Amino acid sequence: MTERIRLVVDSGCDIPKATLDRYNIGLIPGLVVINGEKQPDRRDPEVTQAIYEANALSLKNECNTDTPPVADIREWLNDMGEGYDALLIQTISRTTSPFFETVNQATNGVNDVKCRLVDTKTTLTGQAVLALHTAGLLKHDPPMGKLARTIEQLTHQVYSYAIPADLVYVRERAAKKGVEQIPWFKANLGKWLGMTPIVESHQDKQWILGTNKGINRSLQRIVDRLEELLKQDKLSSPFICASIAAGSVAELGEFSQIERLAELARQYNKKFVRSAMSLAGGVNLGPGSVTLAFASQVNPFTDKDL
Repeated sequence: MTERIRLVVDSGCDIPKATLDRYNIGLIPGLVVINGEKQPDRRDPEVTQAIYEANALSLKNECNTDTPPVADIREWLNDMGEGYDALLIQTISRTTSPFFETVNQATNGVNDVKCRLVDTKTTLTGQAVLALHTAGLLKHDPPMGKLARTIEQLTHQVYSYAIPADLVYVRERAAKKGVEQIPWFKANLGKWLGMTPIVESHQDKQWILGTNKGINRSLQRIVDRLEELLKQDKLSSPFICASIAAGSVAELGEFSQIERLAELARQYNKKFVRSAMSLAGGVNLGPGSVTLAFASQVNPFTDKDL
C-alpha cells in the first residue's frame, strides 16, 4: 500500500499562499515580534501586505523573530497529519534559526503519523526550491526513505542569493542582535553610492560575491550566469524562485532582469515562481530586498568574476 505523505514547511519558505494550498503543503507559522507584539506569519498575502504598507518593519520599530512553543507546533503537526501516514517536514537552516531544534522536539508525541525532519541548510527562496521540487516528486508516490534521501542530497546543490536594498537597514538590524556584519561607514557609504551587495548562500555558509550599482544590476550578474547554466543543462531542479520584501509580487516585475529570467524559464521549460518574502526575511533584509534561488549541479560562480 502506498504511503500517504504530506509535505510541511515553516513560513520562512518563500512560496505564495495559493501555491501552498494547491499542493496541500502544511505550514508552521514563525513569529515576528514588532514593538513587543508577536505576529504569526501564516503567509496570508493580505495580512502580510498590510504589515508592509504600515511600514511596520522600518528601523523606527523594534523588530525581531521568534519560534512558536513546542506544544503549539506539536498540536499543528497532529492536525496536519490527519489522513496521512507520514509528514516530511522541511525547516530553515538549523545554523540560522532554532526552528529545526524546536520542531524536532515537537515531533516527539505526535500521534498516529511518522515524522521525518529535513534541515534544508538554506532559507527563503532556497527553501522554496526544495519544497516545490518535493511537491513535484510526491505526485509519483515515492516511499518516504527514498524521498527524504533525494531531498537531502538536493540541499547540497541549492544556491540562493540575497540582494539587500539598504545596507544601513541590514547593519542596524544585525547590530541589535549583537552581530557586526557591516561597518557603519561602509554601510552608509554604500547607501549613498546606491551600491548593493550580492550575498550568496550555500550549505549553511554565506559570503559576499560582489557589489553593484542597484538591485537590477546585481540581478543581471546572477541571471547572466543562470542563462549559461540553462544552456548547459546544469540545473538540478526545474524550479527557480524569487521573492521581494515589503512589496507585492507585481513589484518584482519592475526589475527588467526578473522579466528576462521569466522569459528564460519559459524558453528552457523551467518553472519560475515569484513570491512575497516571508515576514522574517523582511525583518532581516529590509523592505525592497530581493532573493533568488535555484539548484545547480556545479558551483555557479567558481572561477567566475562578478
